[in-house]
Amino acid sequence: MREQYRQEENCEIMHDSFIPRGLSDPYLIFLNGRLTGYGAIGNKYPQNRLTAFYTVPQMCLFALPYTQHAFAAAQWMAQASH
Repeated sequence: MREQYRQEENCEIMHDSFIPRGLSDPYLIFLNGRLTGYGAIGNKYPQNRLTAFYTVPQMCLFALPYTQHAFAAAQWMAQASH
């Protein structure tokens, strides 16, 4: 799915190495049992911040609610770590 994201963007993606280097925790996004995207929340330098987010093209209509849930999760993680 990350490769699909790179192909669609066709440019350099900031923080693209955070997931493979273990600097972000990846999360898969499912809707009705189908994998529809992924996100990542920083666990080191950009701690508790959304560092990656992608939805498959067919699910772009749901990108805003997905993003809102991802930000809420990052905020919850930030509060839980204090």
